[in-house]
Amino acid sequence: MATKTPQNEQALEQQRQQARAAAANGDHQTALKLFRAAVEAASGDWTCHVDLARELRLLGYLQDTINSLRQAIALAPRPDRVTL
Repeated sequence: MATKTPQNEQALEQQRQQARAAAANGDHQTALKLFRAAVEAASGDWTCHVDLARELRLLGYLQDTINSLRQAIALAPRPDRVTL
């Protein structure tokens, strides 16, 4: 996200909730698309990278999972707490 505003934060959270709902309903391609969009919108938010890594792992994209986790670890205030 270019500018951090309450509206942007709310839109990002809605997008992440939609992605989680899609994953819970078995629509993993939609979930993956939405998680990727969340990372694009908020590339500095380590929790978005963790969400993406979880979905990537579920789909078997292991190298992408590792890359996303590395990004999360680099951004997290407490890297030792980054988990799948």
